[in-house]
Amino acid sequence: MGIIDHPLLDVRFTAAQGLGAKRNGKAIQIKDQDDAAPPIVMVTAPENFAKVQKMDTFCSLATQFPNMRIYRDCFAHSCVLQGSAAAMVDWHARLWDVSVAEAITREAGGAYERLGGPEDRYQVVFGRPKVVAAIAALGKD
Repeated sequence: MGIIDHPLLDVRFTAAQGLGAKRNGKAIQIKDQDDAAPPIVMVTAPENFAKVQKMDTFCSLATQFPNMRIYRDCFAHSCVLQGSAAAMVDWHARLWDVSVAEAITREAGGAYERLGGPEDRYQVVFGRPKVVAAIAALGKD
């Protein structure tokens, strides 16, 4: 199960295995869309890529996804969950930074993939399945 709560924004995402995902009590779904514009992809701070010598991956993301936005963890996760962004790439994160996003994303029907890296850190991408697959192809060790 997982909960992301933004009290000042009056937004709460919840999910439990087998029970689906919700935003403020209403069911949500993450699914592929055929947008004319390039998808918005959220990424964590560039220095998180630099910490593990993966700035080449960050640059590849910026080239492949010119509508890239840099935000930190929870808010960026919420943008994907509510459909404001197609995917989130969280790099060099801790388990507690990404586990809730995994639970909610999977229950909402989205894709979630862990991409290589050190065992005690998480490099993940999640969101719309086609965008996640394209990013995963760039980001795997």
